[in-house]
Amino acid sequence: MGAVVVLVFIVAAAFALIVVGTVIVIAGIKDEERHKTIIRGLPPPTARALLARFVLQGHFYQLPERRPEHEDPEEEPPWFERPLGPRSR
Repeated sequence: MGAVVVLVFIVAAAFALIVVGTVIVIAGIKDEERHKTIIRGLPPPTARALLARFVLQGHFYQLPERRPEHEDPEEEPPWFERPLGPRSR
């Protein structure tokens, strides 16, 4: 009978730990979104956010690099800036 009580206690403690961890991770994600630290490449603002990154494996290293799609200044201008020129009928 004592082994059953110990087993139930272990299961209840594990369930409580999972629930508390889930709540902390959700709060950490909210901190990340509020401060926009992942987008800006900054360290996490709180310990909850750090724990959320650790649990979700969200390590983002954004190096400032040039993007090829923004590099070419000789793109075709938008339709409203194009020269009209002669039209064929």
